[in-house]
Amino acid sequence: MYPIGDHLKRCKVDQWMDFFSNHVRHWLNSYAFEKIAKVKFGIGEPNRAVEDEALGSTEQQMPAVDTRLGNGKFLLGDNVTIADNFAFAYMEMAELSQLSLADFPHVKNWYQEFKNRDSVVRAKTTLGLV
Repeated sequence: MYPIGDHLKRCKVDQWMDFFSNHVRHWLNSYAFEKIAKVKFGIGEPNRAVEDEALGSTEQQMPAVDTRLGNGKFLLGDNVTIADNFAFAYMEMAELSQLSLADFPHVKNWYQEFKNRDSVVRAKTTLGLV
């Protein structure tokens, strides 16, 4: 999951985890907070300006992910790494907040396939999330 002995691959794993952590995470979480948390916890009406900013920023960042996933099954090619698990956790916010991935077909396919991996299904079942 985390390449041992291949420093370039390790750097690429770190790069994708940083990308999701520092860019995608903020906007997906902001969008989900406005769309889900505010309503669920009764803490005010969703702020449309915040939603629009988050949506716009997400739409600016996702083409890089879509392009990358168009070149392989996973973020670093044909083998799953911790970067995929890391990214998947954030992308669940997109699904929960009903953010469309229609403009990003490679991301959408990657997400659906990753979501249906035996390990993900078993983990969610064990945690009572399905």
